[in-house]
Amino acid sequence: MKMSTSSVFAGNPGLLARGMNADIATPDFAKKLRALARRASSGEGKCRVCYGAGDSEYACNAARIARNEAWKRFALIFTLFLVFILMDYTSANAQTYRRWNGSVSSNYEAGVTGNWDGNEVPDTTGEAVDIDGAANNTPHIIMNTTAFTNGQLRIIAPVTTTNFYNGSAVSGAYTLNLSPSAFFGGVGIDMSQAAANFYFTTWNNDKYLVVAVISNQQWNITSTNTFGNLIFNNKDQQAGAAGWVTIDLGTNTLTCNVGAGRTLDASGGKFTNTGSIVKSGAGTLIFGQTNTYTGATIVSGGILRIVDVSALSNTAPVTVSSGAVLDLNGFSPTLKSNWVVNGSLVGSVTVPSGATLGGTGVITGNVTYASGALALFTNNAPLNIVGSLTLNSNVVHLTLSSNGLPAGIYPLVIASGGITGTFAETPVIDSGYVDGKPRIVTGSGEVDLAVTTPGMVIVIQ
Repeated sequence: MKMSTSSVFAGNPGLLARGMNADIATPDFAKKLRALARRASSGEGKCRVCYGAGDSEYACNAARIARNEAWKRFALIFTLFLVFILMDYTSANAQTYRRWNGSVSSNYEAGVTGNWDGNEVPDTTGEAVDIDGAANNTPHIIMNTTAFTNGQLRIIAPVTTTNFYNGSAVSGAYTLNLSPSAFFGGVGIDMSQAAANFYFTTWNNDKYLVVAVISNQQWNITSTNTFGNLIFNNKDQQAGAAGWVTIDLGTNTLTCNVGAGRTLDASGGKFTNTGSIVKSGAGTLIFGQTNTYTGATIVSGGILRIVDVSALSNTAPVTVSSGAVLDLNGFSPTLKSNWVVNGSLVGSVTVPSGATLGGTGVITGNVTYASGALALFTNNAPLNIVGSLTLNSNVVHLTLSSNGLPAGIYPLVIASGGITGTFAETPVIDSGYVDGKPRIVTGSGEVDLAVTTPGMVIVIQ
C-alpha cells in the first residue's frame, strides 16, 4: 500500500502536531501546524500540488512546512560546523608573538626562559618573535642556536642600536629561518614599529650568520620614527673582524619594502641562490657584496644603490620601473644579463655580446654597445642618454604597437653627448608590425625607426 507523507499526517493529526511540537520550539509555529492537521483530518479540499485522491491540501502544506524547517535546521547546523572548523584552523595557524626582553642575559636563545615575557619561549614551529630593546636597554642579542625555524621577526622600539649576532663560542654557521605563512601577511621581518637601527652582524670569518628566506615574503622597513633602518654588517663592531651575513633566497622572491627616508643597508650581506629580489617603497636598498643570486632584480620604487661593482654582475634580468632609480654610485659595470631601464639609471654601462639594454627611461652616463650586444626599444617613447652612445652595428629588437605603425619617423634613442658608430639598419620586430618597410636610421644625436613606403625620402642629420 502506497501512502504519501501528507496522507500520513492527514490520518494522524495528533502525530503531526506532537512531532512538530517536539522538533520546533516556537509556539506560534506549532499552533499553526495543529490547525493544519485538524483541517487535514476533515478531508477539506484536494491538494493542488500532488492531486492525491486521499490527500488534503492542508496536509500537504503541513508536510511542506515540516520539510522546509528540516532543511533550515540542517543548513544552520552545517554552517555552524563550517564556522567551527575554520575557527579551529585559524587558531592553529594564527600568529603568536613571543616577546624577547633580555632581562636575564643578552642571549637570544629559546632555552633562556627568563629573557621572554612570561617565560614563554618560541616553540620553533612558526611563531613570531618580538625583539624589544626598550625593556632593559640591552644593545646586543647573541644567537647561539637557531631560535625559531618558521616565523616572523618583529623589531619593536629598541631604544639603542641593537645587534643580532651569530654564536661566539663555536665555529660554523647559525641560521635564522624565516617562513611567514599567509596568516602572517607574508612578512618575514617587520620594522614598522622600530625606533632605532637594527643590525644583523657576523662575529668573525669562521662564524657565519645566515638569514634564510624559506618562502616568498616581504621585509618591511617602514618606520615613521626618527630611526628604523635595517643593516647587515660586514664587520663586527666590537672585534673589527671582516665577514658578511648570507641572505639565502632559495628559489623564492624577497620583496624589500623600504619606506621613504628609510634604508635597508645590505652592503654587509651577500644574496645567494636562485631567488629574485623586488625593491619597493620610496626608500633605499644598498647592495655591497659580490652577490651570487641568479634570479631577477626588479626596482619598482625608490632607489637601489650599489657600493660594489660586482653587486649585480651575476643576476638575471634587471628591470628599473618608471619612477624608480638604479644608482651605480660611480661604478661603470659591464652587464651580464638583460637590462630594461624605464626609470633612471645613474651611471655608465657597457653592454657585452649576448646582453641586452633598452627601455624608455633615462641613463645619466655613457653607454657602449660592444659587438654582438643587442638593443631593445619601443615606439612608445625613446631611451634618453645624457652622455655619449657608442655603437658597433648592433641589432635592434623592437616591441611595437599591436595596431601597426603607419609610415613615419619614430625616435628610439636620444643621446645628448653624441653618437659614434651605427646600429644595424634592419631591425628585428619581436611584436607588433609596421605598415611599410622598417629601417633603423642613426644620426649624430638620435636613433630613429623609419617606416617608409615607396617614394618616401629619409634625410639623415
